[in-house]
Amino acid sequence: MTIWLLRYSIFLLILAICNGGSSDLNSRYIDGGASSSYLTVEASDQRNGSASSTSASLLSRSRHEIWKKDELNEILSFARRRENVEWLKSLRRKIHENPELAYEEIKTSRLIREELDRMGVDYRFPMAETGLRAWIGTGDPPFVAIRADMDALPIQEAVEWEHKSKVPGKMHACGHDAHVAMLIGAAKILKSREHLLKVVSVASFNGGDNLDLIPKSVVLGGTFRAFSNASFYQVRQRIEEVIVEQASVYRCTATVDFFENEHRFYPPTVNDERMLEHVQKVATELVGPENFRVVPPMMGAEDFSFYSEVVPAAFFYIGVRNETLGSIHTGHSPYFMIDEDVLPTGAAVHAAIAERYLNSG
Repeated sequence: MTIWLLRYSIFLLILAICNGGSSDLNSRYIDGGASSSYLTVEASDQRNGSASSTSASLLSRSRHEIWKKDELNEILSFARRRENVEWLKSLRRKIHENPELAYEEIKTSRLIREELDRMGVDYRFPMAETGLRAWIGTGDPPFVAIRADMDALPIQEAVEWEHKSKVPGKMHACGHDAHVAMLIGAAKILKSREHLLKVVSVASFNGGDNLDLIPKSVVLGGTFRAFSNASFYQVRQRIEEVIVEQASVYRCTATVDFFENEHRFYPPTVNDERMLEHVQKVATELVGPENFRVVPPMMGAEDFSFYSEVVPAAFFYIGVRNETLGSIHTGHSPYFMIDEDVLPTGAAVHAAIAERYLNSG
C-alpha cells in the first residue's frame, strides 16, 4: 500500500486478510475519531494492476448475512468491560493532559507504541516524523486501514477539570485524543479476535496600519469551499475573474494567488452509497436504528478527502455530546470536551466495521 500526503503525523492501523487466491477487494481505508470517521474501499484488478473505483458485488446482501449478530454483541461487550472502559479513559486523559502540535507528538507516539508492545502488535516507526503504522498478520492483500490523527491545536483550554491540558496554549480541541484512544481500543479488540479474521494484518490556515494614508495596495485573503469538485473549480475560476475585472474597472490591477505551488487544494469528502450502507448497517446493529441519523453536508475541510478522491468513502460521526457534563461545544472551541463513555462504543464501531468487511468476502 502507498500512503500519500501525510500532512499530519498519524497512527495507522492496517488489517490484511489472506484468502489464498486473487481478490477484487484489494485495499480498504477507515479513518475514525471522536468527531468523525471514514470508511473507504479500493477495488483492484490484480491481473493487470489497474485500479477500479467500484465493485458490483462489494456489499451484496448475502455477504452481509455471513456475519452474525452475536459477533457484534461480542465486540461491543468486550469494549464495554469495566477494565477496558477504564483503560480507554486513562489513555485519552494522558493524551489530553499532554497535547502536542503536528509533527511534535513525541509523547503521544511513545504512548501508542508502548500500548502496541503490550498487545504484541508489530509496527513501523517513524512515519511522517512522529507517526507510525502497525499491523497484525501477514500483510497480504486485501486489507483494511484504520487511521487516527494525533495532533493537538494551539488553543488555551478553558475547561476546568481534573485532566485539563498541562501545556499552556495547547489543547486537544478537536477530539484527536479520543480519536487515538478509540483506535488503540479497536486494535485491542481486533487482536483478541485475530483468529476470526482469516489471517490479519494491523498496521495506524492588509493594507498597512497608517490610518491617515490611502494605501497603494491592499491584500485580501480568505478561504472558499464547495460540496463537489465541479463547483469548487467553478468558484475558483469566478473568484479570479471577478477580482481581476472589477479592479480594472477602477483602473487598478489585481492578481490572485491560490498558493497552489505550496499547498494542494483540499478536495470535498464525498460519500459513496455502498460504503454508507455498510457503515449504517454495522452501526445500527451495534447501537440501534434510533441512534443513527443522517446529517446534512458540512463545509469543514478534511485531509482524508485525498483518499476519497481515489477510493469510495463514507463519512460518519460518533456523538460525544452530553449536556449534563457540559459537553456541548463544537470542535476547535477552548471549551470543547467529550463524554468519555463513548470511547468503548467508538472502539467497537471501528473494530466491527473492519472485521465485518474482512469477513464478508
